[in-house]
Amino acid sequence: MDIEEVREYCIKKQEVTESFPFDDETLVFKVLGKMFCLSNLTHPISINLKCNSEEAIELREEFDEIKPGFHMNKKHWNTVDLEGNLSKSFILKMIDDSYKLVVSKLPKKEREKINLWILLKIKILFKMKIDQTIVWSIFLHSLTNEEIRLLTLTCFLSRLLFR
Repeated sequence: MDIEEVREYCIKKQEVTESFPFDDETLVFKVLGKMFCLSNLTHPISINLKCNSEEAIELREEFDEIKPGFHMNKKHWNTVDLEGNLSKSFILKMIDDSYKLVVSKLPKKEREKINLWILLKIKILFKMKIDQTIVWSIFLHSLTNEEIRLLTLTCFLSRLLFR
């Protein structure tokens, strides 16, 4: 996986911004002002991701490509080597987990802002007058696992309420 794929994946997430607050070689992704992913742009390419402390240790013990977070709180951050043997899907899952962990620590009002954005995206897609299969295909490819769970719950509740 390369840094462009990481960048494209991160900026698709709700309320994410990218910047270079430290230097010209460290790209930082934030959700509502809080960091969830940092990447160096020189070789070897790696990313720093937030992680709960127990899982951080387990991942380091299991994978050689995962080390304690470089220049970060080593209890909560891991550095992931993108040039190693980790699968793309596993790296994307770790990015999702980091994003979710940071979002879970945001104030309730800011978390609700992200959930409203997801629901707005759902509403817009269903107003489009095109084949539902195409809508679902386009839509699901742009969602994180958390958004898919929210969508599933929303569909289930709407069936119960509007029978």
